[in-house]
Amino acid sequence: IQRITMPAPPTFREALRCGAEVFHAARIPCTSRLPVVYTSQDLLYVKHPEHMFDNFHWGWENCGLPGLKVASRVIVTSQAHRLEMIEYLGIDERKIRVIPTGANTDVFHPVNDEAVLGEVRARRRLPGRFVLMIVPFDRWWCRYESVLEAFAALSVDHADLHLVCAG
Repeated sequence: IQRITMPAPPTFREALRCGAEVFHAARIPCTSRLPVVYTSQDLLYVKHPEHMFDNFHWGWENCGLPGLKVASRVIVTSQAHRLEMIEYLGIDERKIRVIPTGANTDVFHPVNDEAVLGEVRARRRLPGRFVLMIVPFDRWWCRYESVLEAFAALSVDHADLHLVCAG
């Protein structure tokens, strides 16, 4: 397993100290001292709380949901998710914006030039074949055991495959 280290995003306190006008969060602070924009990927744990970690319950009930209620804007990736935010959480529909997940294909596109690929692999110390997992590295957001079990099963037939984690 290889981990790529990325710069950490600023904390809410750092944003306040630097004079930020808006804070964009994946984890919502429990305050309204600064306008907060929250991006929600899904409501899996809300719809299926039996899959939620115990410590996540506390965080959700005491910070997540109250923070979501005071967020200035909520970004979701689909109209269906927007409707779930309204139905399951009672979020004011005027605060919700749908921004579909995607990429600018003028900038992000497949690269087939082996020299360019080799340069990127060398710079990032990447193996030839790998599965890339992008997720925050804490126990609140990822069941690592499941990822490792799935990768172990996959690698039985693909011994040259590596798991690369970034987040």
